Amino acid sequence: EQYREILVDTIAIINARRSHIVEFSGNATELGNIVSAVVTVLARDTGNAKALEPAIRLMEGFYASKSTATRFLATRDPADSSRARVETDAMHRVLDELKAQNIENKRIQRFLNAIVKPLESYVQAIDGLVAATNWFATLTVERQAIANNMFEATKTIQFSAVKTQIESVQSMIDAVTSSRRLGAMTSGIAIALGVMLAILIGRSIASPITQITDVMRALADGAVDIEIPHAERRDELGAMALAVKIFRDRTIESARLTEEKAID
Repeated sequence: EQYREILVDTIAIINARRSHIVEFSGNATELGNIVSAVVTVLARDTGNAKALEPAIRLMEGFYASKSTATRFLATRDPADSSRARVETDAMHRVLDELKAQNIENKRIQRFLNAIVKPLESYVQAIDGLVAATNWFATLTVERQAIANNMFEATKTIQFSAVKTQIESVQSMIDAVTSSRRLGAMTSGIAIALGVMLAILIGRSIASPITQITDVMRALADGAVDIEIPHAERRDELGAMALAVKIFRDRTIESARLTEEKAID
């Protein structure tokens, strides 16, 4: 249930991150157009030449913030998100500087007024993108921890099943031993038959149990590149060996998935 809930949260945060990416792209396009227009108009307006330099800094700050925010999408490096926010803060300061110059050009005035809303939306999109990315990373760690707990619980169930099978086989051995003792009390022939039966059973049951037990100990010690004997048998020993084989295969698959996850 915990894994299901955190998986739902993970899907939700992925969708939220995609929405922030769409918002970021749209706001960046609109903001870029306005900033470029400001620089273009001021470059042709010789009467407001002193405003050209801060306008260029405004444009440089925009492209720097866009570049680092875009890089953050791939790297998820906090340094990139911090740098993007530094650049947007610098844009606010430059924008205030341009407004303080009281530029008389009407087009520039309209551009400077029009830039406020898309700039705020642009900053909010970056902040939302960073928050969603960080939360996704946190959920990933929690999801992996819960998955590990589920895997441990599964191993406990598997070991319990194997233990039950071993006890069942042991009960069989005890029953055979009792029968052998009873035979010894009845007649010498029964004793001879009982001894022969015990030898046959010892070879067909006790030895495979010992082999399977040794394999289980090796698996518990972390060895997975071992062969599971007697898995082809169609009795309790075969079922026990098959259970051990399934456990070994799942352990190998879990290790492979964990390694792939670490590489991603």
